[in-house]
Order: sequence, then structure tokens, then C-alpha cells
Amino acid sequence: MPRLSSVCASCGAPLETHAGPGRPAIYCGDGCRRMAEYRIRTLVRRIDRYEIARRDLLARGIDPFDDAGRQRRLRALRRWITEDTAALRGLLG
Repeated sequence: MPRLSSVCASCGAPLETHAGPGRPAIYCGDGCRRMAEYRIRTLVRRIDRYEIARRDLLARGIDPFDDAGRQRRLRALRRWITEDTAALRGLLG
């Protein structure tokens, strides 16, 4: 079971704890929840674009005239996918 955070996943403000049934809070309020939903949609779209670009570069194969540029672009895409995936996981709690 993952350890639950006591701060808002969006803004970092402390969360109010409550006893009783229901899921624990991830966000401090509706504003943070809406901002997180927007950021989640943005990150998912951006990760999709990066993965499509990466797949296209891999499908083209080796370019004898610019393989170094292709490799740099692939490394950058992998790094961006990793960074955005980590940010997405943080927002999802």
C-alpha cells in the first residue's frame, strides 16, 4: 500500500485529515483539483506527442547522413517522456 501524503499534490498546502469512510484527499480544494485535471490532460497529450515522434524516428531507421542528430533527438524524447511521466504520477497521488 503506498504511503499517503499529507500535502496537496497540486500546490503543496497541508491537507486536512478526516476520520471516517471515503478516499483520502489528494488535493486541498476544488481549485487545486481543477488545476491538476488541466495539468494531467496537458501532460498526457504531451507524452502522447513525444511517443509518436519517438516511434516515427525509430521507424525511419538509421540515417547515414544525420544519425548523430537522430540519436540526440531520441535521447531528448526519452528524457522528456520520463520527466513528464514522473510529473503525471505526482499529480495522480
